[in-house]
Amino acid sequence: MVPSGRTWEIRETNGNDDAILSNFGSAVTGDNIYNFLANIIVGPTRPLAAEIMEWPINDKYYLLFKNRVWNFGQKFIYRHTDPLDETRKEETYEEDLAPFDGDLSDPEYTPTAFSVRRHPAGEKTHLETVIEGHKFRFQVMTGAMEKADYLIGNTDRNRNTILTSRKLEEEISGKWLLVTSFHSFSSKLMSKIRGWVSTNDEPFAPFVHFTNPRTQTPITLPLFAAPTFFFPEETT
Repeated sequence: MVPSGRTWEIRETNGNDDAILSNFGSAVTGDNIYNFLANIIVGPTRPLAAEIMEWPINDKYYLLFKNRVWNFGQKFIYRHTDPLDETRKEETYEEDLAPFDGDLSDPEYTPTAFSVRRHPAGEKTHLETVIEGHKFRFQVMTGAMEKADYLIGNTDRNRNTILTSRKLEEEISGKWLLVTSFHSFSSKLMSKIRGWVSTNDEPFAPFVHFTNPRTQTPITLPLFAAPTFFFPEETT
């Protein structure tokens, strides 16, 4: 089961799947992930890559996580040379991936601060709430929306990007209107809106943490950004 509550069956991956996942051309656009998942999902239906792109992003990320654990186990190995370490010695770090996982099909499942969690919206595409008399809704982040969000330049990104990228709307006179300006909302109200959105559409993005034994330099690594997460042979 994935965070939205749907259940998908994936198969063991093979060399052709490795080629799809590592394809440089589609990796630039992010399409390699969707092509890869469309290739390994075998039930209850066979979704197209374009359909997967419209799923909540946490379904995508959790399937990638489960695929990796199924194929290579729960031990993640990472090698790193600390630039502050005068010995320039490469260190090997290990992390147990089990704390990031959980049985989403268990009605009694309670996530930890780091583990996967059910999506509050389930399979819904929108979430609604009333804050200080204003009725808002936002669209759950999908792969297509995430792709568009990546195209936003750093100079244009701000604290409200979390809202504009999710197409925040306000209901006025019975109609949902896209919020294109925030000048009429106080900073206090904006803080509540951003908190509501971030709590209810938090991405499943595990980070692993290591410390160099000589320099005590902390190392924080986004799991999905590590090539060795998908291709463990790069540690050898």
